[in-house]
Amino acid sequence: GDALWRVSDVIRLHSGAYYVNAALSTKTAYVSPMFGIVLGTQEFYMEADYFAGHTNVSGAQVALYHEPYENLKYYAGIIVPERDSGNEFAGVLGIQFIYGKKE
Repeated sequence: GDALWRVSDVIRLHSGAYYVNAALSTKTAYVSPMFGIVLGTQEFYMEADYFAGHTNVSGAQVALYHEPYENLKYYAGIIVPERDSGNEFAGVLGIQFIYGKKE
């Protein structure tokens, strides 16, 4: 679950909780908080998210997004592992094609 608060046209905050099962976390199933911020416009923005805990899904991700066209978005970022998660730092690259008209 995630709730979004629009602070201004260029600042959005979100917070909520996430569930992870024992197979994915490699430790135990649990519910934990997550927090994030989005800074920027629809065309170009940065999103930073933090997933609390000390398992395989815990840590932070920061990415820059660019949406040059209505149906195309690409992004690059970094994943920062949480202490004792067993993960390593990682880079993220992606492209997203949006089919159909956006609402």
